[in-house]
Amino acid sequence: MAKRVYLFDEGGKDDRDLLGGKGANLCEMTRLGLPVPFGLVITTPTCREYFERGNKLPTGLEAEYRSELKIVEKRMGATFGDPENPLLFSVRSGAPISMPGMMNTILNLGLNDEITAGLAKKTGNARFAYDSQRRFMQMFADVVLEVDGERYEHIIDEYKKAKGYTTDPEMTAEDWQAVIAEFKKIATIPDDPFEQLRLAIEAVFRSWHSARAKVYREMNDIPDSLGTAVTVQPMVFGNFGDTSGSGVAFTRNPATGENEFYGEFLFNAAGEDVVAGIRTPEPISALAERLPEVYQELMDTQQLLEKHYRDMQDIEFTVQEGRFFCCRRAAASARAARPSRSPWTWWAKACSTSRTRCCAYRPSTSSRSCTPWSTRTRRPRSSPRVSPRAPAAPPARSCSRPTRPWCRPRRAKQWCSCAARRRPKTSTACASCKASSRSSAA
Repeated sequence: MAKRVYLFDEGGKDDRDLLGGKGANLCEMTRLGLPVPFGLVITTPTCREYFERGNKLPTGLEAEYRSELKIVEKRMGATFGDPENPLLFSVRSGAPISMPGMMNTILNLGLNDEITAGLAKKTGNARFAYDSQRRFMQMFADVVLEVDGERYEHIIDEYKKAKGYTTDPEMTAEDWQAVIAEFKKIATIPDDPFEQLRLAIEAVFRSWHSARAKVYREMNDIPDSLGTAVTVQPMVFGNFGDTSGSGVAFTRNPATGENEFYGEFLFNAAGEDVVAGIRTPEPISALAERLPEVYQELMDTQQLLEKHYRDMQDIEFTVQEGRFFCCRRAAASARAARPSRSPWTWWAKACSTSRTRCCAYRPSTSSRSCTPWSTRTRRPRSSPRVSPRAPAAPPARSCSRPTRPWCRPRRAKQWCSCAARRRPKTSTACASCKASSRSSAA
């Protein structure tokens, strides 16, 4: 039987087809020695097997990931489902080809009333514990039970209005307990943490065939047969207090491509608060002023990642009580409106080794990956696509293995100048132009 569950120290960046993009990146960062919360990945073939079995988890999968969870618990120094020393998880999707925001995520998994009370006692921060529970209840009901999330948001908005609050940080532990009591009237969430985990894994698998995911794959020519991996990773919390927070950063300016570190940070906020835009973030320099040691660790991390991946990086990170954690990285895009010296310089550096010579850097997009799609069916094009707002790309260097179809240059679309120019032409003229030329000849 093929291995279905991999720990973060068992994979690497070349395992995208098996572990998905997110899982492969987390494994690679673990191998680099970065402070990544140690977890596990359920493979993409397991997702395909799930659908082949009629939306049922493969036999033996639960026993396999429970066995690996014991290793994760030992590494993290906490126990999943233990009220005295609880370990909470995030359960996320991760396809071999990036599909941002198209599939489902569940955070703070493993909470119930008893464990939340234990978390409040352990941390001495009851507000944080009950805030975490209400976030989990909202996500689980929306993603797993398919309850309209607006019903939960309406309860919070009405409660804040009644109390005269304008922002979530004004809510106390007692306020969140009252909101949780109202949440329980909408849907019933299992108390058993392992049952929560099983249902969450199935929900993430099912999200591969969600309506928005199907539309995204059709628009971007991504095969339906790939499937998604599931990443189960211990939670770290940015909403723990004034020495905690969450942020996003780019190793270079994403607007110009200039070689300057750029980012935003929210103190005492969870990662989803930064992404959702609930509060206005501060520039990354605020982190340097208040937590200089954390900022230095962030700078060391971003330099290591850019050097290792030979591309501009998009980084998501969390600070929990002054401790830095790198939660995600991805190749970033520089939306350059004019030629910039730095992008061309970086392209030259990226092509300095034989492993990257087949990847031409363009300021308008990130470098093209040389990793093959195992089920790719789209015919490659003969010249690179160029954004109309960006400068032309440098000439692509020949690949050391030109027989690899994903390294061949792509052909740009051509357009007719006639009334039918909205349709791309594949020959010297479209049907309308040909008809006009025949009538003129007659």
